[in-house]
Order: sequence, then structure tokens, then C-alpha cells
Amino acid sequence: MVDDDARIRRQIAGYLADRGYMVVEAANADEALLLLEDVDRSIDCVFSDVQMPGRYDGVDLARWVLGHRPGLAVLLASGSFQVEDLEPELRTVLPVLAKPYRGEAVEASMASLVTAMRLNPVDPLADSA
Repeated sequence: MVDDDARIRRQIAGYLADRGYMVVEAANADEALLLLEDVDRSIDCVFSDVQMPGRYDGVDLARWVLGHRPGLAVLLASGSFQVEDLEPELRTVLPVLAKPYRGEAVEASMASLVTAMRLNPVDPLADSA
């Protein structure tokens, strides 16, 4: 769970933890990258806000995940950014959940993405080179 708004981050992380998920939190993409570089850490999905302070935003984080941790699901969230704002090659592999959202929507979207990645583990950027 990556979001610079601690209130939102705690709320969604708490919701997911209450449903049995193990949640790792980061306040921005820079922190998340440090966590994701630990390849021994078992993470099934990255849920990240798009617009955050720091060197990287959520889209940069998603690009890194797609390039360095293929098979790891990524779900973005934003109040203003839409999937149409992504480069064409990313539009089919990076869903964007509109804010405001509810915990149920986050959980359902993440579960769907993780299932899809397990059923069809492909490198989403392989054709874009």
C-alpha cells in the first residue's frame, strides 16, 4: 500500500489486514522501491496512489515493477489521473482505480489482478521494446 496520505493508507491497510492480507506500507514511491528491491520479500500486488511527493510517482513505481518484478500485479489509484493518461503499452496492464474508493473495491481489484497474473504470467513490457 503506497500513499502519501497517512489516513488513507492506514484505512485501506487496516481494511485489508482485517480480511487476512499481510500489508506492507510505504509513504511514497521512493520508500516502496526500497521495499520492492528486497527480492526475498513476498509481495503479490502493489497498490499505489499516482500523485505523491518524492523523486518518483506511482506511474514511475509501476514502470519499475513491470520491468524488474514481472508477474507482480500493480493497481494504481488517482482522483484525476486516468488509464487514458498512460502510454498506450501500459493501458492494458495498469488499471487505475478512481478516487474516492472503498476498501471493497480495492480488495476486489487486487484479487482480480493477482488471479490474472497467476493464470497468465507474462512480461507486459516485452512487446514494447
